[in-house]
Amino acid sequence: MKLLYATSITYPSKYANRFQVLKMSEAWYRLLGDKFILGGRNIVPEQKQSRIASLKTSRSFLLSWRLLKLAKGEFVTHVYSREEKLIFFMMIYNKLFFRLPLAFAFEAHAVPEHKSFFYTFVLKRVSCIVALTSPMKQELEVLFPNQKIIVEPDAVDLEVFKSGGEERDRIRAELGIPRDVFIVGYTGSFKTMGMDKGVSDIFRTIAELHQKGVTNVYVLAVGATPLEKNEYERLAQELSIESFACVVTRVPWQKLPQYQQACDILAMPFPHTRHFDLYMSPMKLFEYMASGKPIIASDLPSVRDILNSQNSVLIEAGSVEGLTKAVVQLINDQEQAQKIGLQSQNDAEKYTWDKRAERISLELGIVSK
Repeated sequence: MKLLYATSITYPSKYANRFQVLKMSEAWYRLLGDKFILGGRNIVPEQKQSRIASLKTSRSFLLSWRLLKLAKGEFVTHVYSREEKLIFFMMIYNKLFFRLPLAFAFEAHAVPEHKSFFYTFVLKRVSCIVALTSPMKQELEVLFPNQKIIVEPDAVDLEVFKSGGEERDRIRAELGIPRDVFIVGYTGSFKTMGMDKGVSDIFRTIAELHQKGVTNVYVLAVGATPLEKNEYERLAQELSIESFACVVTRVPWQKLPQYQQACDILAMPFPHTRHFDLYMSPMKLFEYMASGKPIIASDLPSVRDILNSQNSVLIEAGSVEGLTKAVVQLINDQEQAQKIGLQSQNDAEKYTWDKRAERISLELGIVSK
């Protein structure tokens, strides 16, 4: 058995989906060794932890042909991808020209309201569909009732994201934030498809707390683009909390744990939309869990796959009032905050890249128990 992860990505890249592909590839290489290869457009990893073939084209129809030539030369038995157009052309070319005994698997990151021909064609014919959330799986089961569909959320590098605690005071000093204040933190992209991911609600919560006389609370938001940094700093000024809000542009992912450990709470107040309700499985969720910090998150079906009242404080999506109450609750009950943080960190042990790769490989029949 040999696995090819087929992708059109380039790397390095600022996009989280590229990073997710690389982390899964590293995990599969640790599991399968030379029985795994990543085939993509142009990939230069930060360190060599996988077998990679850079095929130097972005056109799906041409890249698919080159991927099949790679599969033939490498004696590949299974192809995995999160790109339906890429799999479509591989299936067609294989049937017409290569005739290789390949099993295809597709990782679904959404169920489009308007499904393309490629999406429907591929999902009807793959041997396995990997859904990120159980609500997504339920929706896919209605559309493709004869298909094998499993749920595998995203994951985390525990070794990296459990670290950084020793940097707490240094990061605070570097950012000009006092050591003894309470920080509500957010790390990651501020927007998805142009939609605010709840970061503005954190700013409004800090303003609300200051109006109520709770003035030792700051917000630290890390991961803005330069334009977003200006936008959210203007929001802080409008809310009269500019001295209590720190916006940091994107940092290398290896440094995120340092900023997370500088915080007292990590927040994910995602809005109530179709995408966030049903399909979202953000890597930040598992990074937050690994940090051991108490988490406040929107109570959404996708979030409920992972979080509960034992490992987080769940609030109504879009409710600044709910977020404010949750922050006050954790400020006033440090024992509960520590208990929640420890439980979420323990729960994160189930969601490593290595365990994800192993579970998917078992379902695909690439490895056995």
